[in-house]
Amino acid sequence: MYKSTPSRLLRFMYSINQTIIRGKSMSVEKEDYTEHDWYAEAKGLESNDKLEEAVEAYKKSIEINPDYAKSWYYMSMVLEELGRKDEAIKAAKKALELKPGWKKHVKEFLPEAVE
Repeated sequence: MYKSTPSRLLRFMYSINQTIIRGKSMSVEKEDYTEHDWYAEAKGLESNDKLEEAVEAYKKSIEINPDYAKSWYYMSMVLEELGRKDEAIKAAKKALELKPGWKKHVKEFLPEAVE
């Protein structure tokens, strides 16, 4: 079973920041971003407490690939944190539609999306 630890969280955050730094240093134009690039952008914005901007980046990721469950899932978490519960539930339900195995994780932070 996967256990979350502070060191794993720090490694994850570091890898996201490095992805963003590499993307900027390679001068990737945002119009050339993939859903993964927008996801990484969103995670970076989220880690810097720019939650509204993170939501927009997640939406851009989803525009490119509507089946990218990670963006739906993490966007639902940010929306919930912003108090936009109805939108969060819709996003979480879409993530679960794409990845039913994530039910336990969604239920931990947004049980209404699972019921």
